[in-house]
Amino acid sequence: MAKRDYQNEFLSIELKEKAFLDFTGLSVIKNRELFKQAMTCVDFAQKYEDITKKIVLNNKSIAIIGDAVLTLALTLIAFENDKAIKPEKVAIFNQPKEKNEYLGIIGKEQNIINMIFASNEDYVVGGIATAYEAIIAFVFMEYGIKAVQKFVEKNILNYEYLTEINEPIRC
Repeated sequence: MAKRDYQNEFLSIELKEKAFLDFTGLSVIKNRELFKQAMTCVDFAQKYEDITKKIVLNNKSIAIIGDAVLTLALTLIAFENDKAIKPEKVAIFNQPKEKNEYLGIIGKEQNIINMIFASNEDYVVGGIATAYEAIIAFVFMEYGIKAVQKFVEKNILNYEYLTEINEPIRC
């Protein structure tokens, strides 16, 4: 088996950018450094650092923002669908979509692997979920909450896995 060339792989960001823009429907990446960080999974960053001796920022901290932004976007969508929605109904609406298991499964099925820098260890559900949250954070940081809401409606709310776990798709 051929050894992976992490250094050259990390330099070929254009393919990742195209996959990201195609997936999100956005037109341009404004901040390439932030994009690179958001798309770089933890284990990949470590392997790259070991080879090049250069520090590489990974998506773990950006994913924290994405987790919060996902909750905000889902809550806004629920509120826009029902201005008198009760807090417990928002929680029921949001909960399955915020789970790492759910984000990891849909991330794999939606092929976000094509837009992230990941090693084999990052391909587990938790690593893919972290990458998905980092993508959400990046969309928010580049384009704002309305773009995240569109992204969530297109890629998360309309996803078939929700019906498989018997959770409501809409409020």
